[in-house]
Amino acid sequence: MNFIPVGRYLLIEPIIVENVRGKKKKPQVLLPESYEPNTVERFKVCRVVKVGPECGPHITANTLAVVNNSMVEKIKVFDTDFYVILENHAVGVINE
Repeated sequence: MNFIPVGRYLLIEPIIVENVRGKKKKPQVLLPESYEPNTVERFKVCRVVKVGPECGPHITANTLAVVNNSMVEKIKVFDTDFYVILENHAVGVINE
């Protein structure tokens, strides 16, 4: 399925970074099943897949962008998940 962003939206692909250091065994604590930890990071690195037609020239497809994680929107179309964010919620780009 092909998703094309419109306006100032960016279609992004979150990058999952695993800990490359040795894993330390953490102590275990029993918690209620309803407990949800607040471990969401404020900023996240994402790969920009497609760019809306009204976006500026500083963000292009295949750019690594640092985005405000709380502003990422997950859109489910049929059985496919897409992640979008407005251009102004990207706080910077990473040069490789």
